[in-house]
Amino acid sequence: DAAITEAAHPEGYKIELGDTATITAPNTDGLFYGMRALQRGLIANNESMPNGTIVDYPGTNERAFHLDAARKWFGKDWIESLVKDLSYQGFNKLQFHFSENEGFRIESDTCEQLSGWRYPSDGYYTKAEMLEIIELCNQYHIDFYPSLDSPGHLDYILNFCPTSWDITDKWASDWRSTQVFDIFDEPEAKQFLLDLFEEFAVFFSEAGCKYFNIGGDEFLNNFALMSNDQYIQVIDYFNEVAALVKSYGMTPRVWNDGVMYGYYTGYELDKDIEICYWSCPNACAYISKFMENGNNVINYADTFMYFALNSWWMNNANASGEKIYTQWHPGKTASAADYFDYPYPEQLLGASYALWCDEPNFMSKENVASHLMMRTRAMMERSWIPTKAVGAYSTF
Repeated sequence: DAAITEAAHPEGYKIELGDTATITAPNTDGLFYGMRALQRGLIANNESMPNGTIVDYPGTNERAFHLDAARKWFGKDWIESLVKDLSYQGFNKLQFHFSENEGFRIESDTCEQLSGWRYPSDGYYTKAEMLEIIELCNQYHIDFYPSLDSPGHLDYILNFCPTSWDITDKWASDWRSTQVFDIFDEPEAKQFLLDLFEEFAVFFSEAGCKYFNIGGDEFLNNFALMSNDQYIQVIDYFNEVAALVKSYGMTPRVWNDGVMYGYYTGYELDKDIEICYWSCPNACAYISKFMENGNNVINYADTFMYFALNSWWMNNANASGEKIYTQWHPGKTASAADYFDYPYPEQLLGASYALWCDEPNFMSKENVASHLMMRTRAMMERSWIPTKAVGAYSTF
C-alpha cells in the first residue's frame, strides 16, 4: 500500500537501497530498527541486498522478555549477552524478576535490616551493576523494568522475618501460605513490603525505568479460601502499592491469576494497573473483564510463551519454536474466551516471552540460551508480523 509510510508506527522505518542505503524514520527507535533490519539482511544475503525500498513496522507495540533472575544465578555477563541478542531480534522490553521463594538477587537496604539477612550464596547484583545493565538496555533500545512479586512468592525473605508475618495461621491447609506476607492483620509485615517497594521504586525510577511489576501471582493455591472482606483487602493492597509506584512516575503491572478473581464484590481495581495475563484456571477473570475495567493487557500465554526449567515443563509444556511459529500470534491468549484478530484492540499492548527457573540447576545457563534461541525468534517473527507465518518453519 503506497499510502503506508515509515511514520505509520513509532518504531517504523523506510530503507532505500541503491548504491548506498538510506534509512528514514519518525524517531531514533525507528532508525535503530531500520539499522537492525539492514544488518540482518546483509548477514542473511552474504553482505549484499538488491536495490529497492523497504517500509516496515511492528504489528505490536510491546515485544517483551521476562527473565527469572531470582531463582537462577546468571551473572552480569550472561544478562548483557541476552540484552544484545534480544535487541538484535527486535524485543523492546525486559522484565527483570529479582525476588522469588528461592532467592532475592538485588542489593537492598530494606532487606539488610532483617536479622540474619544474607543474599543467596551463589551471587546477587549490586545496585551499581544493575545501573550498568539498565544503561546497556537503553543503548540497545530496550526498556528495562523490575518485577517484585507480592504478597506471595516471598518465602526467601520470610525466612528472615518474624513467624507471624506469613499467613499459615489463616490458611494452614494451603501449601502456599508459608510464602505469603500477612497483609491482612500484621501491620509491620505490610509496612515492610511498602518500604521494600519504595526503596526500589526510588532506585529504578531514578534509573529511568517506566514500569514496575508489583506481583499478584499465586499468593494462594486456592484463591476462593478468602472471605469477601479479605479479598477487598488484597485489592486495596495492590491499589496502595500501585499508587506508590505511580507516585514515582512508573506504571504498575500485576500477574492476572489472583486479581479480579471469582465472584468477590465491593472492590475497584486501579485502572492504571497493566495486566500480565499468563493463565486462566478455575474462576480467574477473563481478559475482557480487565479491559472492561479499563486495564491494559500483555499476553504471557503460558502454553506458548513460557519456558520453565523443570522436567514436567520440558516434557509436557514448553512450546517449541515451531509450535510458536505455526500456531501462535499475540492475539492468541491463555483464555479461550479471549481471542483477538489483527489489528488488535488498543488495550492489548503486545506479548512477552518468559523464562522461569523453577529448578535453577535443571540446566546450565549456556543450555538455557540454546533452548531460547529459536523460541524467542519465532515469538518475535509472529509479534512483528502477526497476520500469518511468512514461509515454512523449516526455512525460517
